[in-house]
Amino acid sequence: ENCAIAPRLGLRDCKTLLAPLRESHNMNAALARVAAALLVLTFLDDGLREWRSFSEQIGYLTSPANNIELSWGAAALYVTFSLCAQLGGSVVILGCALLSPGALTPRAGPPDRRDFGLRRRARAAELALAVFVASAIVVYGVGQPASQHAQGRLVFILRNLGILGGVVLLLAEGDAHAGRRAALQLAARLLLAAHGLEVAPAESWLALSLADLLALPPTALLAAGLRTREAAAALAMLLAVSDLGLNHYWYGFRYNDNIRYYFFEDCSIIGGLLLLAATTGGAPHALSLDAWRERQLQLRGGAAADEQRRLMDEELDLGEADPDDE
Repeated sequence: ENCAIAPRLGLRDCKTLLAPLRESHNMNAALARVAAALLVLTFLDDGLREWRSFSEQIGYLTSPANNIELSWGAAALYVTFSLCAQLGGSVVILGCALLSPGALTPRAGPPDRRDFGLRRRARAAELALAVFVASAIVVYGVGQPASQHAQGRLVFILRNLGILGGVVLLLAEGDAHAGRRAALQLAARLLLAAHGLEVAPAESWLALSLADLLALPPTALLAAGLRTREAAAALAMLLAVSDLGLNHYWYGFRYNDNIRYYFFEDCSIIGGLLLLAATTGGAPHALSLDAWRERQLQLRGGAAADEQRRLMDEELDLGEADPDDE
């Protein structure tokens, strides 16, 4: 369609018209690759942690102090599922992001036998990670006492909702069904916005940190789907600054396992936000205020074009009528 109108614009080569679009698409594709790689970092780190402390993880889940106490067999089964889902799922998604990013998106046209298996594995990996994060919110967030959470239970749940939002967005980008994809994109956006409501000093709702206050406006925009790309980029930048400033586990007196865990969690949430910015670069999500604004602009533009066309037709009619009058 763009190539068809190129001659009317006086362009000799259609590449001149499509170059900005192609550059924007390439930039969004590269950003999506980086975002997917960041998104799985916390799963790789946590999976390796569970591999090193398998028995200790079972001990956490079988403690009588838990709100949800599991038997040894159930705990061993859950830790095994967690280990396989996190390491296996993150390796598949990371491999797709770096080597075959097309496997993370729906294919246009009939399935290709050469990559259908990879797409199916990527889809299974995304589903496994989504199920794991949702179950972790129940097993660890609700099931364990608040004393087990260094930053409080509320913060733990909100952070995991943000990670879940990134995984759901990956699922949405790989879904070819328009209605289901729009619903998943809406759910992902709301889950990522939930992390923006995280209150750092969880013991006091009144003691908001400066970072929390700065995060509230883009969080509201993200939830409404208004200026989604800009809001997601702003939240990602804010989280990156606070993460490097607070969770630098690799040096100094702040090194401990909890700080390392928070660092990689924040990396994954940043990945989800960058993925949201990348996927809204070409077109807004269907269920958002951005999409509604775009439809209104198109309607106004169509009405203005119709009016201009009507005026031009009237001028042509008048021009044709003048010789007869003489």
